[in-house]
Amino acid sequence: SPLHFFDTIHECRFQEASLQLARQETSIREIAEYLGYTETSTFHRAFRKWMGVTPGEYRQQHRRKQRSMDAHSTH
Repeated sequence: SPLHFFDTIHECRFQEASLQLARQETSIREIAEYLGYTETSTFHRAFRKWMGVTPGEYRQQHRRKQRSMDAHSTH
């Protein structure tokens, strides 16, 4: 159905956004543009609705998680 098709597109977009946010070197504005959002604020709202956190919060959570994993791997 058409609705399922658009759900799949949105899921793919947010998976890509999650990967880009985890990489740290790309700005949130650049990620939003890459995914076809003309306004960063629209991307923020859509990402928060999908993930429950803003793109910046997601990036911070991923950064903390990565540091924790790095700390444990050195022991």
